[in-house]
Amino acid sequence: MKYMYELDYNDLDIDKEKFMANLEELHYKEPRNYYYSLEAIFKRLGDLDDGENIASILDECKLIYENGIECGYGKFVFFSDTKQFFCENKEVILEYLDYIADGISDTEGYSLVDFICEYKEGKKYLEDFIYDPEENCGSLYNLLVWIYVQFMIDSLMEEDSEELLKGAIK
Repeated sequence: MKYMYELDYNDLDIDKEKFMANLEELHYKEPRNYYYSLEAIFKRLGDLDDGENIASILDECKLIYENGIECGYGKFVFFSDTKQFFCENKEVILEYLDYIADGISDTEGYSLVDFICEYKEGKKYLEDFIYDPEENCGSLYNLLVWIYVQFMIDSLMEEDSEELLKGAIK
């Protein structure tokens, strides 16, 4: 078995429709249908609608997995982009981050706020947001989007490539 992060996407021609169908069939429907969020992430990394090979987008995902989203990929660089992404996907982002926070701690009462505060600058961004939400929402939204995208990409890259690419390699 090879994981998705182990593949060299430069040499692959992947059928986008088959790959997306395989992705939708997997556990990205649970605990909520995260497939649609992953599709939204892909659209920010490349042009899914313009016939771009999904392999180039998966290569970007691999780079995010290896280097971290904070290194600047796709349309996840500027506050305006991450704020827009947050606003468009707020419900699913917060639900997913709450799900992750709940799963990583055995501490009673551990919350999404506790989870965010563990990240560099997370506590500061929350405090700034409380005092002046309109002026300081960019940093907080950026952090939330980056955490969310990183977890989603990490999850994808740690999938069995044979399952996700079954029938999709041309």
